[in-house]
Amino acid sequence: MDFIKFVRSLEEFLYEVLAWILFYPRTLWMVAAHPIRSLQYTVSEEREIQDEQYTDTVSPPLFLMLTLSIAHLIEMAAHVRLPSDLAGPFGQLMASDQNLLIFRSLLFALFPLMLAAEQVALSGQPLTRQSLRTPFFGQCYVGSLLTLLLSIASIVARMPTIGAVGWVIMAAAFAWYASVQAVWFSVNYGLSPVRSAALALRALFKAVTIVALAGVIIAFGGA
Repeated sequence: MDFIKFVRSLEEFLYEVLAWILFYPRTLWMVAAHPIRSLQYTVSEEREIQDEQYTDTVSPPLFLMLTLSIAHLIEMAAHVRLPSDLAGPFGQLMASDQNLLIFRSLLFALFPLMLAAEQVALSGQPLTRQSLRTPFFGQCYVGSLLTLLLSIASIVARMPTIGAVGWVIMAAAFAWYASVQAVWFSVNYGLSPVRSAALALRALFKAVTIVALAGVIIAFGGA
């Protein structure tokens, strides 16, 4: 009986993984071509019962994880890796692909988290796990594309001959992300363009500051 349950679980797992091959590109196209629509889509999906949510796309947190995994594979294929000669626990973190992927997931999830917290504040609701869930899930979609662009920019920036191009891609990625957030705040909350832009930049600044501090801790902690 346990073996039958195991086989059925394996069937469901394989089906789900294979389904990603179809639904990941569709979700990526939705986010890249229609970022505001992807945010609105999450709001409508979160109103459905759990079994009927995200039936035609990849769910937002999973989409973020898959995007980070793809970015990591691109980094490995490009043979451009982060420094692995750091000492102590930070060196162990950088040396393990699994640990590095988990660490990156936590870091890049800060962008959706900060923007989602800003949305909860704008809605006038108390900050709870329930009130944070819908905006966080929506932000995971647009944050995933930011993650992919920043990862590509990081890879290119570490290439000696075209390193400057990486910084251009990085600047363009942040500009795109900030503009999407400003438009979303304006459309969803009826704010003026100036206030929407200011709130988007404030939340973005918080996330970038935390990520930068983490980078400094790793750099000096592993020295």
